[in-house]
Order: sequence, then structure tokens, then C-alpha cells
Amino acid sequence: MIRKNIIILSLIFFLSSCGFTPIYIKNKNTNFSIEQINITGDRELNNFLKTNLYQYKNEKVDNKIFIEAVSVYKKIILSKDGTGEVTNYQLEAK
Repeated sequence: MIRKNIIILSLIFFLSSCGFTPIYIKNKNTNFSIEQINITGDRELNNFLKTNLYQYKNEKVDNKIFIEAVSVYKKIILSKDGTGEVTNYQLEAK
């Protein structure tokens, strides 16, 4: 039991200090800037897209991009149970 605890603790210490960082975490080496985002369609999907694209707004870059998009969200019923309640959906976002 003690040997098992020592092995687990040593693994935690060795793996926590390995210096791993994800490759694409806040990559600021982009040579473009998204200036304006106009998206029509589903409000919830649009908010998700805007928040994820807003991180690419940079004032110091000359290459500026303007985005206009239309989002379509569908919720299709795949199956129902014996009482008529929906059990499975298929979600599509275009």
C-alpha cells in the first residue's frame, strides 16, 4: 500500500513539472485582424461564433477582415419512445 502511494506521488511530481502547454493557446502571432462580424440567423449560435472570433481583433495589423455570415440551426427528431416523448435529436448547424 505504501509502495503504491509512493509511486503515485512520484508520478504526480514528475508529470506536473514537465512544462506541457497546448500548442494553440492564445496564439498572438496572427497577421490578420477581424474588424467586423455580421451574422444573421440563430441567436445562440451567433453569440458562440462572435465570442470565439472576437479574440482575433488586433489594432496593429494591416490585414483586416470583415465577416458576413448566415447561420442555420436545425433540430431533427430521430426517435420517440412508446409514450410519444422524444428521446433522440439530431442537431445541425450550418
